[in-house]
Amino acid sequence: MKTRIYTLAMALILMTVACNKINDSKRPELDLQKVTVRLELAEGQADHSLAGANVRLISGEMIYEQKTEEDGSTVFQVPLGLYSAYASARWSTGNMGTVLNGSREEIVVDKNWNPEEAIVIRMIASTTKQVIIKEMYTGGMIDPVTTKNYTKDSYFKLYNNSGVEARLKNFGMAVAPGASNKVSATMWETINYKGEQCYAAENWIPLHQAVWYVQGELIIPPYSDVVIAMCGAIDHSLTLPGAIDLSEADYVHYDPESGMEQGYMYPAPSEKIPASRYMKCVLYGMGFGWILPIASPALLIFTTEGMTPAEFAKSDATTFYPKGLEDDIMFRFKRLDRSWCLDAVEAFEIKSAGENIKRLTPDLDGGYIYQTWSQGHSVYRNVDKEATEAIPGNKEKLVYGYQYGTEDIEFGSTDPSGIDAEASMRNGAKIIYMDTNNSTNDFHLRKQPSLKDKA
Repeated sequence: MKTRIYTLAMALILMTVACNKINDSKRPELDLQKVTVRLELAEGQADHSLAGANVRLISGEMIYEQKTEEDGSTVFQVPLGLYSAYASARWSTGNMGTVLNGSREEIVVDKNWNPEEAIVIRMIASTTKQVIIKEMYTGGMIDPVTTKNYTKDSYFKLYNNSGVEARLKNFGMAVAPGASNKVSATMWETINYKGEQCYAAENWIPLHQAVWYVQGELIIPPYSDVVIAMCGAIDHSLTLPGAIDLSEADYVHYDPESGMEQGYMYPAPSEKIPASRYMKCVLYGMGFGWILPIASPALLIFTTEGMTPAEFAKSDATTFYPKGLEDDIMFRFKRLDRSWCLDAVEAFEIKSAGENIKRLTPDLDGGYIYQTWSQGHSVYRNVDKEATEAIPGNKEKLVYGYQYGTEDIEFGSTDPSGIDAEASMRNGAKIIYMDTNNSTNDFHLRKQPSLKDKA
């Protein structure tokens, strides 16, 4: 990321100036403080070395990044400020992948800071799954005629990140409550201003407003994706040139009987899509035009156990209200067992950089990805370069020189692998995507949705 490189470079320059003796007495010195971050495994988890884990300290536009030593700790020298810390690591055992993530919010480094007291981050382990979220397009684009943001062509892609056919029963999706900035996230009473989640110590996460689910089994061939239209499964380019043609989407959110009945958001799907591919909905919260938040979505996909998604969403036993807000439909959530979650991604809106609060727990998503709205950008998963190139006969089919990154904008990003995944798949290659349960590592902001790429 250009911004991070620039910021880090400037920080190093400032550190050099502050640490060296300067004859000019009028030049102020930069007040740096030592911050030690130490990682620990959660109680009951397998013993494993935490050496080489990645740790990031973030304060607004300033990002400091280091690896841990053998004892799982690392030492930063940073200016006074308010910081968030994020840590991630990855294990591999045979064909199984284990990822660890952890975070701490609201770290106040001021004149009263104790440099000898370490910031302890508890690392939560989780396993990688076969079906992942590959892409999420929610931000829309500006209609040059109306000058309004057009978001009715939103979609996301699921991907089978393995060479074995995926067959999922009881597949559903939902979002975590609140937008990512501190005001809107904390208004839902599940997170306080220190970033403390009322559910973090327990094995559940709240789901906001509604659950959508697939009728029957969700089947995805190896190294393949499915497109899910979140609003209209129609050709939107007929309304707005440059919008997405979703008339051949694999699945579509369409269930007027659920109460989700706004016709302008949920028009009748294209006749090319059979009714068996309409996703059903259980609406238990307020509103009748549910969609992923435009600027800061926190999307979860899951499979329920011992019950169908509809039974889960309708059950009183799974209903949760924040304390003091019982029976207020606006604050009626569902407790999802986090072990049921297949994948999750959390996005922060770029314009609110530095004013965000995590809604997803570290075992679901230990990081975040910055995204825009109204710019026609999508959130897209990075390629696992080493694993993809290792597939026999694959390397010569891969297309390099990726050109859809957004490094040219502030907080933009790109795929560090340099592989154009979509062009490579059209060329017959098999793609394995990064999956560390950490959106900072796994995703980038793409210049345009992949459905607009030309073959």
